Amino acid sequence: MVDGAIAGALFDSKPSLVNALRKIKEEDTGMSIVVTGDIEEIKEVCDTIDVFPHTVALSLGIRGRTERLPSEGTLQLMTMCGHGMVAERMVERARGEIREGKTTVENAVLQMTKCCVCGCFNPTRAKKLLRE
Repeated sequence: MVDGAIAGALFDSKPSLVNALRKIKEEDTGMSIVVTGDIEEIKEVCDTIDVFPHTVALSLGIRGRTERLPSEGTLQLMTMCGHGMVAERMVERARGEIREGKTTVENAVLQMTKCCVCGCFNPTRAKKLLRE
C-alpha cells in the first residue's frame, strides 16, 4: 500500500472485528478507521476496546413512496453494496433459481459478490438471508 491508500475489511463476527480494531489501536499508526453497522453493536465494540467514536452518521430510513421499492428481503441484499451494484433483478432471479434447484445459495451469493466494487457485500449475511 502507498500513502493515502484506502483499505477495506469485512467482518462477519463481532469478535473478529474487536480483535482487528484492538490490534490497530495497539499499533497506534494514526490511521483513520470507519466502522459501519448497527449503532448499538458498534458502541459495544468501542466500549470493549476502550475507544470513543468522534463522529456518528445515522440513517434516518427511507421516505416517500416506499410501496414502489423492492421487498425488504431484496433490499437487504441490494443495499449491501455501497454503490448499488447488486441489482433487484439479480436478487429475484437468484431466489427463483434457488427455489427451482437450478443453483445453490453459495453460487448465487458468489455472483452477487462479484458485482460489488466496494467490497462491502457480506457473503455470510447474504447466504443467511437467502436461506431464510
